Amino acid sequence: MIQDIAPHVYDNAFAVRRTPQEGDLLILCREGELLLRKEQAAAPAAWPEEDGTLSFPAVQDIPDVRAFWRECREQDQAEQDAGDEQTEPRGGDRAENGFYRMGGVTLVYLFCIDRVAFYGADGGSRDRIAGALAGEYGWVPSRKLRNAQPNVLAYAGVTALQLARWREEHHFCGKCGEKMRPSETERAYVCPSCGLAVYPKISPAVIVAVIDRRKEEPRILLTKYAGRTYANYALIAGFAEIGETIEDTVHREVMEEVGLHVKNLRFYKSQPWSFSDSLLMGFYCELDGSSQIHLQAEELALGEWKTREEMPVRSSDISLTSEMMERFRQGLV
Repeated sequence: MIQDIAPHVYDNAFAVRRTPQEGDLLILCREGELLLRKEQAAAPAAWPEEDGTLSFPAVQDIPDVRAFWRECREQDQAEQDAGDEQTEPRGGDRAENGFYRMGGVTLVYLFCIDRVAFYGADGGSRDRIAGALAGEYGWVPSRKLRNAQPNVLAYAGVTALQLARWREEHHFCGKCGEKMRPSETERAYVCPSCGLAVYPKISPAVIVAVIDRRKEEPRILLTKYAGRTYANYALIAGFAEIGETIEDTVHREVMEEVGLHVKNLRFYKSQPWSFSDSLLMGFYCELDGSSQIHLQAEELALGEWKTREEMPVRSSDISLTSEMMERFRQGLV
């Protein structure tokens, strides 16, 4: 799945004062798009064993940052020549709440993968950087990440996109209207007036594989969404509602979308799905009662039973849905 990036290690600890360094990468997001190299390129040197089409700009590619670092080095050298001691790397005092003012731009710390830190930029800084890199980089729809390689950068890109949406949606307090400020200690925005704290949005949701084992050949329920460009087979899916357990969500979504009762719920695994700010929880369950499908037309265009032999082979393995379907096809469940 898209988050399976081993042997690379994803570290989402919030680094309040992690100053950008040469080799760190920049992920710029704008209304569902990301800034990527226009032509195919090898992966950054941090991952030399992989080769793919994704390539994000490095922090040192930004002209303002290069000029800022050059100025810092010159001042450091001048202080050394004068015999002055410097106890902290220059630019550290410009770090505040995960935001870093360097030259004419402000970068925001996102996360680390291995020893490489990823940064974003918003508003005027984002547009200024994108303009400076326009000859080499361009805006690409986020759907490119679904099948892009290397997987470690696809995962970084979609996670950065989720954080960018969160920052964009919380400039002002939803309770009193005051301008929000980034927290000094954690990944959150805090209202200086009423104290409201807002964290990145994560919505719990279920992916449900309904299996009918009462016939000689087990069957699985496959669906297709209504009114969407995504035309492949899918499983039952839906968000948890207020006041219900995740198990209740499984029963409700199956009944609402296809009019079926289920039993013997078995949790499989979870997946962070940043495309929709979701934490997906996958369940296998068995049909309980009639197999007659009653589609919820607003949600689904198709619902049908398939045996293992009738199952399509899934070419994509980034989603929990694909993995659960493939496990059934291979007779693993």
